[in-house]
Amino acid sequence: MKKLVVGNWKQNNINIDYKEYVEKLEKVEDKEVVIVPPYVYLPLIETNNVKLGAQDVSIFNGGSNTGEISCDMLKEFNCEYVIIGHNERRTKLNESNEYINKKVLNALEQGLKVILCITCIEELVESIKDVTNFDNLLIAFEPKEFIGKSETISREGLIDFIGEINKVTEKKCPILYGGGIKADNITNLSNIDGLDGLLVGKASLDIDAFLNIIINW
Repeated sequence: MKKLVVGNWKQNNINIDYKEYVEKLEKVEDKEVVIVPPYVYLPLIETNNVKLGAQDVSIFNGGSNTGEISCDMLKEFNCEYVIIGHNERRTKLNESNEYINKKVLNALEQGLKVILCITCIEELVESIKDVTNFDNLLIAFEPKEFIGKSETISREGLIDFIGEINKVTEKKCPILYGGGIKADNITNLSNIDGLDGLLVGKASLDIDAFLNIIINW
């Protein structure tokens, strides 16, 4: 697979021309690019080469579940990817590993590509219980101390953690890194064996900064 770069807009309205934003990203040929806006902006974004993802998904597939968004609803708006277990949801919304595991199992069963976010190996082990098909599962490592910061983990620290993830998954899952990624520190993450993608937060809100990251990684 191509190297993957995912832009997570989080709960931000970036006040841009979506068409212009996407057109710039469409020019990227050597990497797969995914943008992950809030749910309400998904219908506004038309893409060709750029993929769409969602920031979360329900454990329910329909029915009387006020406020929930199902896998089928996401697919209706051409979402291929979904982020599950982001540290912000684990800490601010008290999502447990058990609850995240239910989301992972359901999203995989419904045919979405799952970007499972973890901050430690314990979260990984508990969040992938009973997963038998790893084809559409990607693991995003987000060290808590670097989320929202201006620096990334050391190369050595990331290489060690990639090794730990591979032991648990038996190298069945692509691995992404997220945390402190900026245009001016991206070279620290270049050419690391076993690193298949990046999960970019705040820096993805600025198209020029995001492009710089994509091009220089």
